Amino acid sequence: MIRRAARFSALQWAVVAMMVASLMAGAIAAAVLLTQPPAAAAAFPVAGPPLDNPALRASPTPSSAAAVPATVRLIVPAGRIDIPVIEGDGVHVPLARAMHYPGTGEPGGGSTSLFYAHARSGMFLGLWRLHPGDEIRAVRADGSVIRYTAHEIRHIPWNDVDILRPTQFEQIILLTCTTYSPYDPRYVVIGTHE
Repeated sequence: MIRRAARFSALQWAVVAMMVASLMAGAIAAAVLLTQPPAAAAAFPVAGPPLDNPALRASPTPSSAAAVPATVRLIVPAGRIDIPVIEGDGVHVPLARAMHYPGTGEPGGGSTSLFYAHARSGMFLGLWRLHPGDEIRAVRADGSVIRYTAHEIRHIPWNDVDILRPTQFEQIILLTCTTYSPYDPRYVVIGTHE
């Protein structure tokens, strides 16, 4: 009788194996869920605001958006920044370039325009040197220069999209990271059109 109680049948082993596998799968799923950011984070790319942002859709846009030349370079003398600009996708941030956030206006177009780049030398690291009153220049494809004055410099949560709400005036937003974590605050400089 003792010998029979100590043995497991193949069916019993199969049941035990299934229970252990289920427990392990549940533990792994819980670990994955606990290490992921909140659900809102999935909609918010590492480099900037969400791609489908109602605030952007509600932003005033010029009636002739095609008539506003694209920005090709940003110059911020006080930050020693002189960087080429390309059109962005809202997610990827390339090296040695700033990106224009899709869906935001172009400088000179009468609305908010947002540009983002890494906080690296030769990119947006120099934003940390800026003070209110410093000049920001947006050079457009036609060679014209739109000038802004920095008026607000602050940290914002990584998922804060309030800076993109429509305003009564034209502004430029320069955004960069503060650490290597995609969920740490962002550093922003907001300039108003002169």
